Amino acid sequence: MRRIHAPPAAPSRRGLSRLPEKLVHRLADDPDADVRHVLACNHPLAPPTITLDAFITTPGQRPYLLTLPRLPRTGLHHLIDHGDPDLRALAASDTSLVQPPVHLLTDPEPRVRRAAAASPLLPLDLISSLLNDPGLARGAAANPNLPAERLHELLDLSGLPRAAAQ
Repeated sequence: MRRIHAPPAAPSRRGLSRLPEKLVHRLADDPDADVRHVLACNHPLAPPTITLDAFITTPGQRPYLLTLPRLPRTGLHHLIDHGDPDLRALAASDTSLVQPPVHLLTDPEPRVRRAAAASPLLPLDLISSLLNDPGLARGAAANPNLPAERLHELLDLSGLPRAAAQ
């Protein structure tokens, strides 16, 4: 089983995804980080903790790991001021933060600022003001707390035709 740390070929990835739950739990505790990371990327029952660890330590896998529902989206407060901008951006979207990530709106990295602007923890008046900032408007427009009427105004400004009423 030690050979699992090598980048898996497609057939072995498919086999890995069918491992029984008991073996998944054993591999999740494997001392070899590569084993845990391959498991995190390839098995639907991989624990969230090893999926987050894989996200933190394997930057090349981050775009894929972001698509996985088992990647934790809360409890990330410890990453909010991390040196890695991808980790700050992930933490900025954490809805369990005690305070809105307002300080990240001035982060040097645009992706961190966009993620902070999209945080549902931001107050509505701040979200509205961010829509006027070219560097933050995209994130603010993606904020789930943006009222539907304001979103429709933005769509009208973009020139998109409204759907016909049914």
